[in-house]
Amino acid sequence: MTTGNLTWEEVALQVLSEAGEPLHYTEVGDRIANQGLTRSVGATPANSANAALSNLTKNGRVHKAERGIYAIPEIARQIAESNVDASDLGRLIVGAYGLYWNRSLVNWEATIGEAKLLGTGGGTPVNFADQDGIYLLHSGNEIAYVGQSRTPSTQSGLYNRLKSHHTDHRKTDRWDTFSWFGFKSVSESGELLQTPESATIG
Repeated sequence: MTTGNLTWEEVALQVLSEAGEPLHYTEVGDRIANQGLTRSVGATPANSANAALSNLTKNGRVHKAERGIYAIPEIARQIAESNVDASDLGRLIVGAYGLYWNRSLVNWEATIGEAKLLGTGGGTPVNFADQDGIYLLHSGNEIAYVGQSRTPSTQSGLYNRLKSHHTDHRKTDRWDTFSWFGFKSVSESGELLQTPESATIG
């Protein structure tokens, strides 16, 4: 990892490239400050990161995915190709979805095999802990983070990805609800079916 007296634009771009996923500008500022990527951290890393990312957006080196959330163009393109708008849930790629689930109602201490994200599919209780797809972390009415529950390099499922944000001190205070759009549909008996090949992420 490169360190030294680099500009904020250089280190912001470096953090986004290494993350491989969209990040909120406050997260970018935290990583720059915590990893000592530049000597000119200043008193407000988040503001410096936001300004740098705004400049990078103007010249096309960074894409603004949502309010305050940025990604390198390649990652933004992958998200756009697999993302599903809430008004278009009839598309076959989405097998199930949940909107604004309350984070405080989830048991984040569950052991492997006991994790639960319970919802209903036509009245049948369904555990969506191992769902594949896209999730959003909300802070009130704003989107604080966008991520994928399973990628070619991260085989973790929806519950484990959300738990990683719940326990990460850098993100834990930045969201209170979450939404998700899953590629696994639900059987009549309430079991998650395998992700179809046409819905492979990334």
